[in-house]
Amino acid sequence: MLKSIKYAWWMILLFTNACFLSCTAQSNIPLSREAVPESILGKEKSISFDTEILNTSKSAYDATKALPAKYVTDGSVDYTLYLQNAINQNQNLILPDFPVLINSGGLRIIKSNSTIVFRKNSKLILQANDKPSYTMIAIYNSNSVTIYNANLVGDREKHSGTTGEWGMGITIRNSNNVKLVSPHISNCWGDGIYIAGDNKGSTSHNISIYNSRLEFNRRNGISIISVDSLKILNAILSNNFGTDPEAGLDIEPNSNNDVIDHIELNNICTFNSRFGMIIGLGKLPGQINKNVNVVIANHYDEQSHTAFWLGGFKNSYPGNPLTGRVEIINPIWRNNIRAFKNDTYYDYGPSVQFKNTQVFNKSNSGISANQPDTLLKIKGTFNNNNKVSFH
Repeated sequence: MLKSIKYAWWMILLFTNACFLSCTAQSNIPLSREAVPESILGKEKSISFDTEILNTSKSAYDATKALPAKYVTDGSVDYTLYLQNAINQNQNLILPDFPVLINSGGLRIIKSNSTIVFRKNSKLILQANDKPSYTMIAIYNSNSVTIYNANLVGDREKHSGTTGEWGMGITIRNSNNVKLVSPHISNCWGDGIYIAGDNKGSTSHNISIYNSRLEFNRRNGISIISVDSLKILNAILSNNFGTDPEAGLDIEPNSNNDVIDHIELNNICTFNSRFGMIIGLGKLPGQINKNVNVVIANHYDEQSHTAFWLGGFKNSYPGNPLTGRVEIINPIWRNNIRAFKNDTYYDYGPSVQFKNTQVFNKSNSGISANQPDTLLKIKGTFNNNNKVSFH
């Protein structure tokens, strides 16, 4: 009974978050899946964790031993229960060196101080289902969890349902000290990675994601709902579209209880999504004073309809405006229908500064911040207390 109540609560929370995520204005121009250019490929792999992975693997339990006799190695048989038992019983785990099918119940990382290693040919494939919501790997209320080389393939192309948008690759909720190294997550019904708290004031802390590749997820590559201290370094977020808001990376808290603080995003490449990046903080102002600190360095977008979207605010709130600062340093936006988009109101947002912004149109002619035809027009659309500026 208790498990049912908890499950229902999480579903309500996911639905509430998704309602906000889906409110972002969209373009009617359709998107189709495109190959990631060679110029972008490889940018997510500049940090090596080989020594860490090797040392962990030596002492890790081989989950292959937990599979039934005469197991198959082609990912055609559901082994969710066997893998979950191995996770429950072992602190450190190394997955089978072949694809494994799991069902929509997914896997739960329930032990703190746990490490899971995916080998070269390890892959979790989600069984086709009609569920509006699932999580392939759930990290809920956990402490000190590391996953190396996660390779997850969702059921987007085989999904038999038509409702919902909450099928996630990895969900981190109300957890501390989580590290994802080189995750490759594709084809999810919702987001590749979803980071949140519990919507009652508790949040996730100290989350790190390195060298990620998130491809062809139906809603967003990464959704950031609530977190204090997040580092995402080296990522390729491509072909994320299918249901609103269709972004490579989306920072959108759900309520005044959420936290968006000490966020560092560096060397994020977004490609061929409805939006490259979204910062939509419109649900964050309220009775609880909130301080926002986000630094985005070296964002590169190519071929998304809109490279960067900022806004989501109403004209008034019951509390004070957000304090803090958002900095976007050295962004390069290339071959977009629109490089930058904003909403009407911004009085309640934190200050935002774009530094050394470069935009390149489809003829590959560079447009820098001191040329009047584009970026100074962008600057002119935002005069709310001079909170948003381009330099």
